[in-house]
Amino acid sequence: MKAIVKRYSSLLINSMPLPALERLEQSARLGQGKGWGSSTVSQEVNAALSLLSPNEMNSLSALDVGANVGCWTSAFLKATPNAKIYAFEPSKTAFHTLQQTLGNDERVHLINRALGAEEGDKTLFADAAGSGLGSLTKRKLDHLNIDFGYSETVAVTTLDQWIAANPTGGDH
Repeated sequence: MKAIVKRYSSLLINSMPLPALERLEQSARLGQGKGWGSSTVSQEVNAALSLLSPNEMNSLSALDVGANVGCWTSAFLKATPNAKIYAFEPSKTAFHTLQQTLGNDERVHLINRALGAEEGDKTLFADAAGSGLGSLTKRKLDHLNIDFGYSETVAVTTLDQWIAANPTGGDH
């Protein structure tokens, strides 16, 4: 049944006109929290922090899932200098850059894994090595002239498994 739904969903999406695909992509981004209340990474961080009380800001820990090269983490640390961040990035290329930019910051714990529904090795799809568009789903973005022709095998863990293995945090 799942294969049938996937096949017909793909056929439906492939037959949609460009304006409808663009609206669907925008809805998906908003549904994932991307671009919520902001047009820049700093504005996004500030919008998220506006949901917290001043007391909650004192001992703040955050997860940057899909940290890529660390733009969100850097903006978050600038806004909350006493915070601790666990940055998950599965791409080998992006993780290497992340290590160079934030690897020496004691507030940042880098984890070279993706977070997903189940643990194991999965395929990360992207338009290029280290791309910020990387996804465990091979997205169809032809309507934006983006081809997800690059892939690499990455390690995936679940949040529950990572917390169980790192009850007080850490960089594993």
